[in-house]
Amino acid sequence: MADMEPEPRAARRRGPLRFAAVALAIALTLAGCQLQPSSTPPPADTQSPAPSEGTDGNVDYDVGEVVEIWTQASSRGEGYSEAVRDLMRAHPTAMVFTNIQAWEVWVDALPEPLIEHGRAIQPDFADEALLIGSYDDCMMVPSVDHVGDGQLRFTATQAQHVDCEWAPSTVVIMSIPLSALGVDADDVGLV
Repeated sequence: MADMEPEPRAARRRGPLRFAAVALAIALTLAGCQLQPSSTPPPADTQSPAPSEGTDGNVDYDVGEVVEIWTQASSRGEGYSEAVRDLMRAHPTAMVFTNIQAWEVWVDALPEPLIEHGRAIQPDFADEALLIGSYDDCMMVPSVDHVGDGQLRFTATQAQHVDCEWAPSTVVIMSIPLSALGVDADDVGLV
């Protein structure tokens, strides 16, 4: 009896892995994505890159963390997909918020299915700025670079080459700690 016990445990461990692999394959198929092998070899060092020189000799580095992602690929209810698409069309370039009044005006002007999600975000503008960026998500990774003096640059790049038949409109809200920028909220801007 004791000899038979390890085999079912091993089988149970493989079950969730197989399920995850099948679920990932289905999600990629539904999104119309086809993974292509990368011709670029992986980096020798997988640690975060050291800061590099940015504009005017200031440090250029990745800052912030994702607070919320709104995407057409979500199933959050009727009208949600269209609301995300409309929001992205209305704001195709990044925006930064550094005070509660401007944030509340923007949230109140969101398309109806997004207003409650916007109101659920409670920023602390004494310690952070919020950056809103949008992109067509074909396996993209959003990021914010601090190019110096509180100036931010939003980008969304592919981690590896992927061909997507459909790339859902996506809006990301990122929190940027003012302590990471070394400036007051009034000095935060976009380049």
